[in-house]
Amino acid sequence: RRERERERERMVMEMNKVDELKQQGNALYKKGEYLKAAAEYSKAIKLDKENGVLYSNRSAALLQLNKVTKAIADADECIRLRPDWEKGYFRKGNAFETVKKTEEALEAYKQAAEKNPDSRDC
Repeated sequence: RRERERERERMVMEMNKVDELKQQGNALYKKGEYLKAAAEYSKAIKLDKENGVLYSNRSAALLQLNKVTKAIADADECIRLRPDWEKGYFRKGNAFETVKKTEEALEAYKQAAEKNPDSRDC
């Protein structure tokens, strides 16, 4: 029982650390420090590999650094983890649009809009 409590405490501390890293990444992103933001998201992903939001955020930061292939890979991972959330599709559309792949971008944006027709991003 005590072992279970320790494990639960460790998990809570880890989730708090993930959230802290995500918030730091968000603050850096807002300041235009995209490389540092991507690094914070990467640290968080190491602690929580199943968090689609982190991949979405890192995708946005990578795209700002013109790392389109990596941005698409993160968008795809976000979609794999959270297929019903429009943000991964939106990130993918952004990346394709950046490299003038209009057909692929439109398809991704269409999928995003289907997931959430009320989204302000779509």
